[in-house]
Amino acid sequence: MFEAIYNSPWHHPAVAWAAALAAVPLALALGRTRLVALLIVLEAEIALDAWITGAWTPLAASSPWSERAAVAFVVLGDWRFFYLVERQWRERAPALFVSLLWSLVIPIHSYLAKLAWPAAMADSHLLFFVYEVAFVAMALLTGFRARRQIAAGPVARWLARLVAFELAQYAGWALADAFILGGHDWGYALRIAPNVLYYAAFAPFAVWTAPPEARA
Repeated sequence: MFEAIYNSPWHHPAVAWAAALAAVPLALALGRTRLVALLIVLEAEIALDAWITGAWTPLAASSPWSERAAVAFVVLGDWRFFYLVERQWRERAPALFVSLLWSLVIPIHSYLAKLAWPAAMADSHLLFFVYEVAFVAMALLTGFRARRQIAAGPVARWLARLVAFELAQYAGWALADAFILGGHDWGYALRIAPNVLYYAAFAPFAVWTAPPEARA
């Protein structure tokens, strides 16, 4: 039952699309700042992600482009977090480059896991679980790096909140996939919550909780 709800188009992509439609005008009310402009770009990206990887995708499941698109959107989704962190102490171009490198670390780790254990990793939820646990470790490392760069102040507190958001999201996915791997259908119900965080809440949360120093 819960798996059917999880795979329903009313969950994915409808939730992401509704969130994007609501977030953009609300963000514009904060003013035309760099961070608000970024939020609009991110909402467009996440809406496209939800379409291509959701129930209404135009790509056939057997198409090689289906997997390639899914990987590309995973990288972009993680990049949002790394870019916001790196941008606080780097200029735009270096921040783009460094954050992209960070966002590729876990996908490469997961790809190597697939090569090493192809039979086990054929189960998508086991592959997801490996990715999610690795990302929890990466988020903790990012939080440690951010604390070393900016030890105190409003931006430091904001970055700590972003790290906590990512930890809640990825730990939620990992817990849900652990239950799914154990044969519990209600793991799909648990998976909806971090999906909403990822598709609907991250960009608005990042913008609306940002201090003025990070919005300019």
